[in-house]
Amino acid sequence: MSELSDIAVHVRANLDAALLLSQQSVAVIAELDALTGVGQSKNRYAEVSVNRFGFVTNLRLAPDATAESTKELGADVMEAKAAAMEDLQEQARPIQAKLTVDPQTLIDQEELTERLEAIARKVLGTPPEERATRPTEGERP
Repeated sequence: MSELSDIAVHVRANLDAALLLSQQSVAVIAELDALTGVGQSKNRYAEVSVNRFGFVTNLRLAPDATAESTKELGADVMEAKAAAMEDLQEQARPIQAKLTVDPQTLIDQEELTERLEAIARKVLGTPPEERATRPTEGERP
């Protein structure tokens, strides 16, 4: 296989992998959008629901929560929100794991650029901008 054919195969593999990742991303975002994390404070006075962005979508306080001070109740709500965020993250992990690309199919972009530049030099010669910066024979760098 010629150098150009080899590069074309790798570029095609990169494009295929990028397309697959894009398609997977759309599906994953839809699944993540549907998630709701739910958490309770340890004393069960507060229950919080959060969407995938971590915004509170529901807050429920137990009837006996009125026995607590405002400061204590605020701490319960924050504790419930933290538990809801943990729940959300637990649900999201397996969904996010679906975004995969086999690194063996990808060629290093730097390597690809170097290989293409080497082929271009063989075919076209040294670009004028490089000739202008190179010292000529007998000239000191």
